[in-house]
Amino acid sequence: MTDTPSSSGCLTIDLGMLAQNWRAADRASGTATASAVVKANGYGLGVTPVVQALYGAGCRSFFVALPDEGITIRASAPDADIYVLNGTM
Repeated sequence: MTDTPSSSGCLTIDLGMLAQNWRAADRASGTATASAVVKANGYGLGVTPVVQALYGAGCRSFFVALPDEGITIRASAPDADIYVLNGTM
């Protein structure tokens, strides 16, 4: 038995479709504010490109798990509202 994986894969993220999906959610939200949850490095997709795509699509409200994540995305979303889900330690 070896420790080598029996298969490999490659994931390609279409940031344009991600932005399009957020715009659709925003339209469907009516008078409510549509937000994006981008904790855990954008769920493993890379938080900076994900936030940049969503911010470019008009998203101005983001949720993260930890304060450090909020600090990281601030550069890409300078005027966005950023909410921390885990609270204070």
